[in-house]
Amino acid sequence: MADIQAKQTGATSTQLTPQTSLLDFATVYAFPGGKPAADGSTPQSYASNLASQLGVPVTTPISQIPTQKLAQAVAVNEGFYANQTRPNASTSKSSYQTVLSQAPALIANAVKVLPDGTAYIDAGLLADPKYNVMATQFANKNVIKLLSSDDAKTLSTLLQAQSNLQTFGSTFANLAPGGVFSQKWANVSDPLSQFFDTDFGSQLKAFQQNREGLFQQIRALAGSSPRLNEQELITAANSMPTLSEFNKDTIKDGINKLAKTQAYIDNGIRALVPSYPGTPVEVNGQFAVLGSNGKTYLFPTKDGALGFLSNQKK
Repeated sequence: MADIQAKQTGATSTQLTPQTSLLDFATVYAFPGGKPAADGSTPQSYASNLASQLGVPVTTPISQIPTQKLAQAVAVNEGFYANQTRPNASTSKSSYQTVLSQAPALIANAVKVLPDGTAYIDAGLLADPKYNVMATQFANKNVIKLLSSDDAKTLSTLLQAQSNLQTFGSTFANLAPGGVFSQKWANVSDPLSQFFDTDFGSQLKAFQQNREGLFQQIRALAGSSPRLNEQELITAANSMPTLSEFNKDTIKDGINKLAKTQAYIDNGIRALVPSYPGTPVEVNGQFAVLGSNGKTYLFPTKDGALGFLSNQKK
């Protein structure tokens, strides 16, 4: 705080004076030479962030700002201090807990997490639009996405569809008598219908209702945002397994369809959060994923399936 006070009174070699504006202070204090930082921040954005926290214009003379408040604002503003090198943005994905622990209090409630631990910021949850600059700087520093309110709502719907697909996969598996899904699924080529008891009308009805609800949810996403691939989502909705007396899907077919539907939902999520690796579909304790070659792979553990998806993105 003593350093801030010295700059406010002109008692440093920086040529700052009591009449120096907040913008000029930011330029000298955090951006030697006035050059943008590696994370994309500029003197203007840095000063705007300070001004937002302090509730003053960027033209305010620094001598008119209480020293403690200015020092606190600087500390909150991404943790950058005088005479320190501004760090380059990390190229690796920041864990949710790490990001949340570093988030300024004013935007911490807007930091959210995807099922795999990928963090992002929902601009719609910021308490005040003036915190957008701070959120942008924090997102750039931590290599995470800052989503608009509309994009965050679309993401929420995609995540709900993903959750419902997992439930649908369990319903699909539970319709079969014990042991069917414990067989080596890739070699099971008989129609699903022959594995089911003839009297499972109520279960089948529940299955069809779940499928119809999920179908409508995914179908509604198609065309809901210019960020999403409409045709892929239509394909995802149409790719889910069906059960009827005329259905000739095999167990392998059913799992392939579940994995394909999930892969297209994942693509929608990645359109909003590119670092998201994907999610496997759990079917009777095993985890199915669609490979980039169009083939479905089954893993005994979720970690194994997630590792496969992550490697595909590299």
